[in-house]
Amino acid sequence: MKQTPIWKLLLKLSPPVMLALLIQSVYNIVDSYFVAKYSAEGLTALSIIFPVQLLMTAVATGTGTGINILVSRMDGADAAGSQNDIIKSGFFLGIVNFAVFAAIGLPVLHVYCRFSSDQPMVQAGGMRYGAIIFLFSLGMFVEANCTKILQARGNMVLPMCAQILGAMLNIVLDPLRSEERRV
Repeated sequence: MKQTPIWKLLLKLSPPVMLALLIQSVYNIVDSYFVAKYSAEGLTALSIIFPVQLLMTAVATGTGTGINILVSRMDGADAAGSQNDIIKSGFFLGIVNFAVFAAIGLPVLHVYCRFSSDQPMVQAGGMRYGAIIFLFSLGMFVEANCTKILQARGNMVLPMCAQILGAMLNIVLDPLRSEERRV
């Protein structure tokens, strides 16, 4: 990659990332669609938790991007030993990010939901959804780091395929979950 012209690298590395981001957006739209079919209060609850989820995603992606930059620099300097230290530190930082969000988010979630809506059903739905987001976000923090490490090494396709597979699974399972709720 050192000798490849920048434009060729951009044309090679950008499309998979752009496609993965598009798929992620479709994933969120499909989720919102099926939640809205089930209940307006559910969609509102989802909407009030979305900024928190977006903040968590931004921190995870930012941490992963920092790891990406450092791993790429070490790759350019042929310092494989330093790369391993950066990767280990990045995974530890992902776990710390998760722990901080869960430790701060869970206790103040009820205050945030009460502040965001005066409807008891929306508050209750926001608290349930928020608790799920906080408790099970470790995977998001670890995935962001793994994706960026692979991308730093020039592998853009595997992270894109994993994200597409996850989104497609979600799109296929959403109608099944909404049918279960109706029965």
